[in-house]
Amino acid sequence: MPCFDVSDEPGRRIQELKNMNHIRGILEISGLCSVMGMVQSAEAELDKKIYIDTLILSWHESIRPEKHNSGQEMEVLEGLRPCSNIKHLEVKFYMGDGLHPSWLHEDVLSSLASLSISSCPNVATLFGEPSRTGGSTSSSTGFRSLTKLCITWCRRLRGLDNFLHPDNLPAIKVVRISNCEDLASLPTKSLGGFVHLEDLEVSHCWSLDWEQSLALPASLKVLKLEACGEFSDSTLSCLRGLVALASLDLQFCPSIESICTETWSGLVSLQNLKIVCCQGLNSIGGPGSIARIKDVDIRHCPKLKELVQPFRRGCYC
Repeated sequence: MPCFDVSDEPGRRIQELKNMNHIRGILEISGLCSVMGMVQSAEAELDKKIYIDTLILSWHESIRPEKHNSGQEMEVLEGLRPCSNIKHLEVKFYMGDGLHPSWLHEDVLSSLASLSISSCPNVATLFGEPSRTGGSTSSSTGFRSLTKLCITWCRRLRGLDNFLHPDNLPAIKVVRISNCEDLASLPTKSLGGFVHLEDLEVSHCWSLDWEQSLALPASLKVLKLEACGEFSDSTLSCLRGLVALASLDLQFCPSIESICTETWSGLVSLQNLKIVCCQGLNSIGGPGSIARIKDVDIRHCPKLKELVQPFRRGCYC
């Protein structure tokens, strides 16, 4: 049974899952907005479903439901404690103000390999209880087995400093953060410490204020930066020394003015390059700087006169 759609109809209530302890593989529970509180959600007894490795929890059908109760949804989430064997967890269309159930930590989810939080527009804090002053506490949550983290369409989320740190996620390989409009900062000084990080995407996070001391790990293979605040030339110096980087995607980065020849010469593994709608870019060090890159797509950069645009080759032709 890959999907259970909760409703008020007989046979579709959350309690029907109580004794279904032989469900295997993937279980998606949708319509959780129909559940009235923690007592009801706990009756599903998800912690006894030891054969599930992927759990998807979905509340509404869209990011703008007609009505919702934030406190009630937080209570429902608390009651949906999964089995410790779970490897993949996704939470979506959840309207609670915070996402910090007591079970979302390594002591309970010791095998968690991937975590996805999507279309949760009211979530302001993750992984830590809100403080009395309205911010997040300094407490952090770590997952030593987590290799993939995706956070998207969480428009009120302000920061991830209490979670996105090498001590908390020592095995992380993929980090994708997108469409978080209010995200003001990332722990840029810590990113270089993710020694296994291979894929980093930050896109459509308009409010980000990047620190000049941004460092990226030498393990990085894929980097995408799109519409993510004031990302400038000085910040772009983080590309130097990324000898494993195979794919670079820069889109809607208006503050970048030039990319020097020395930067390209250090990217010895680069095979895929996309630069789109970088309004301030006026130089890439000349066409010769990118001559050895197999797949190239450069367009809508009005100040860049070194190439005739759109400039495409390889898989982009």
